[in-house]
Amino acid sequence: MGNILDFSNKVYTKELDKRCIELQEMYDAIKLCYSTIEALEEKLLPEEQEYDRTFAKYVHKVGIEAVEIKYIEFVSSDIAVNVETGEIKYLGPDGEENDTEV
Repeated sequence: MGNILDFSNKVYTKELDKRCIELQEMYDAIKLCYSTIEALEEKLLPEEQEYDRTFAKYVHKVGIEAVEIKYIEFVSSDIAVNVETGEIKYLGPDGEENDTEV
């Protein structure tokens, strides 16, 4: 009697090989997305720091209560709100209240 080949395993391995290729393509795409995000974050950091410096100068001139919401939206430093009194404070990048001359 001759050798009997088990073709049922071939069906599974062929499917697995196909899925491995598809998964690797998706993993590579995810890796590219992460590296792109990382590069954008590195580019964004100095821009945020400059925005915060300009914002701090503006807050010092007009007071936090006079600052438009659209400017607060982009601040990367901390802003504290006392929910009981409604008082708003700009804490700046060091987390300390920003009352000093800028």
